[in-house]
Amino acid sequence: MAATPGVSRIRGWLLLVFGFCLSLGAVLLAAFLSWTIAGYQYPHTSRWTGSHEMTIQVFVLFGTIFVFGLVAAGAGLFQLRRGRVSWLANSILFVLAAMMVFIGYRIMNLPG
Repeated sequence: MAATPGVSRIRGWLLLVFGFCLSLGAVLLAAFLSWTIAGYQYPHTSRWTGSHEMTIQVFVLFGTIFVFGLVAAGAGLFQLRRGRVSWLANSILFVLAAMMVFIGYRIMNLPG
């Protein structure tokens, strides 16, 4: 069953807003983690105790979330302009979601 133009527009706006929020959140979390890692020498502050490999994997995960948000926002913009779903964007989102699960699994199974 095809979605009505009104429902399609609402879904497009939701994708646009959620995608933007995901991308912004990933950037802010990566900046905060960078600040935490760089500020380890200061007393009474947050400390990062993860290994080098864990740090790399966490930043890869943040990058994947950032790209996921950009693709979701692009899919929302496409849906607003065309009034239909972008199957290419949905396919990319599914691949990125699988990558995030895989990266998260790797982070959880790192030694230490």
